[in-house]
Amino acid sequence: MTGAAMTGRLLLASNDAMLRASLKEQLEAQAEFQVTAVASAADGLRHARRRRIDLALLDTALPDMDGADLCRALRRSGCAAPILLFGAS
Repeated sequence: MTGAAMTGRLLLASNDAMLRASLKEQLEAQAEFQVTAVASAADGLRHARRRRIDLALLDTALPDMDGADLCRALRRSGCAAPILLFGAS
């Protein structure tokens, strides 16, 4: 993403509401990201199938599916965007 006019579509999936809200706020403050934040793998997969995403940030502990499984499902659905997995310790 180069240039000030570019906005990357970022998918953020985490079941932690406070973390999700904080990350969304911080990422959108940069003005380069349009963040869709979801609380479940099903919602994340549904969103990615409807809209192209440029980056996915996936929590490893989602309520309905492991983040790594969601990563594989996104790849199978044709998502070629970079995917980062994170987990709270």
